[in-house]
Amino acid sequence: MLKYIKPYRGYDALTIFFMVGEVLIDLYQPHMMEIIVNEGVLGLHHGGVPDLSRVMETGGMILVVFLSFIPVGPEWSAEERLLFLSDPGAGSSVCPIARRR
Repeated sequence: MLKYIKPYRGYDALTIFFMVGEVLIDLYQPHMMEIIVNEGVLGLHHGGVPDLSRVMETGGMILVVFLSFIPVGPEWSAEERLLFLSDPGAGSSVCPIARRR
């Protein structure tokens, strides 16, 4: 079994990296929303004056991080599974999706 998995170690490492990144982003997102509401909308750190540039800055950061990590993790692991199942020695006869490739 290990001889079939060995060529896909790089995909394994990237899958783990992106999935851990996705979890960390999910855990950090409430803090980012807190910054938007407290500083940007309510202005708690600016004497009650809303700071809309802070809203745009933090919202832009959320979008950049979201677009860079979240879509890649699950897709990468799906690609890894298809590559493994399409390998002639790895049981491609049991996977109809891999047979169509």
